[in-house]
Amino acid sequence: MKNMVAIIPARGGSKGLPRKNLRELGGLPLIAWTIKAAKECPLINSVIVTSDDPEILSVSAQYGADELITRPPQLATDSTSSIDVISHTLENTQISANLILLQPTSPLRNHQQIFKAISDFQNLKTLSLISVTESTESPFWTFTVQNGFLAPL
Repeated sequence: MKNMVAIIPARGGSKGLPRKNLRELGGLPLIAWTIKAAKECPLINSVIVTSDDPEILSVSAQYGADELITRPPQLATDSTSSIDVISHTLENTQISANLILLQPTSPLRNHQQIFKAISDFQNLKTLSLISVTESTESPFWTFTVQNGFLAPL
């Protein structure tokens, strides 16, 4: 597949784990693992990181991101959708390619898995593809924290 661009959305704010995209995991910042996997995938031509955080953008450049997009604060909230981030990226670049959205919060994903996903996308001749993992727990045993207390999902 020709002309595949990876978009990595990495906002600075996180309530659950503050500054998570810059925290080290196995000797690298979290964001670096996704950049590294994307750069090692021979089917990806370019890696774009979009963030509201100048430090995340700086670290992303250090680890080889090809393009950096500064996102406005209104596109870096808990309720911002991925499609809004992608739209903003497309409006601020000259992309004419297929896109792959790679969340930085999946550091164990590697370039072979990305390669397989892109190959599956191409072979299935579909408009989109998403990877998911089957939950090992029943939703009846899953809880969230609401106002400092556990609440069933």
